[in-house]
Amino acid sequence: TPGRSPGDLGLVASLRTAILADWRNQAPKRLPALHELCQERAERTGELQFLLEPDLKEARGGLRDATALRAVAASWVADAPREGLDQARRTLLDARDALHLTTGRATDRLALQEQDQVAEALGLLDADALLRQVYEAARTVSYATDVTWREVNRVLRARSVRPRLRAMLSGGLGA
Repeated sequence: TPGRSPGDLGLVASLRTAILADWRNQAPKRLPALHELCQERAERTGELQFLLEPDLKEARGGLRDATALRAVAASWVADAPREGLDQARRTLLDARDALHLTTGRATDRLALQEQDQVAEALGLLDADALLRQVYEAARTVSYATDVTWREVNRVLRARSVRPRLRAMLSGGLGA
């Protein structure tokens, strides 16, 4: 469009505002589907903090869950517990970045044979130290995920009850 240049901050801001408004408007319908997808993925990939060769992105407590928590927060329906969550996400991102650098591949599975190299790239003593950090980060993300989805479900249930309650109080149902 005339008067717009690549990287136009006004355009970016208005587009971001429109997308977030749409997400917030549709959140009561979309969040249950997102929750179901998260649960299915967790069943398929396992709990990161208990895996010998964890998938840093897909396993429960991994980067995909951290991203889902950000989506929930953007919906304004519920917010994740904040304590340690940003650091946990950074720890998982750092481990994945080191994994990519040491393997030369865009992989998310922290295989046994690569763990010592990844630990060294991060300045850690050994694979055990790496896994301790990664597992602690995953526990933080998993806890935040549990708390957040419980709150989302509570809020959405309360919202669905309100219209029925209003109708009953005004004599609209069963009267």
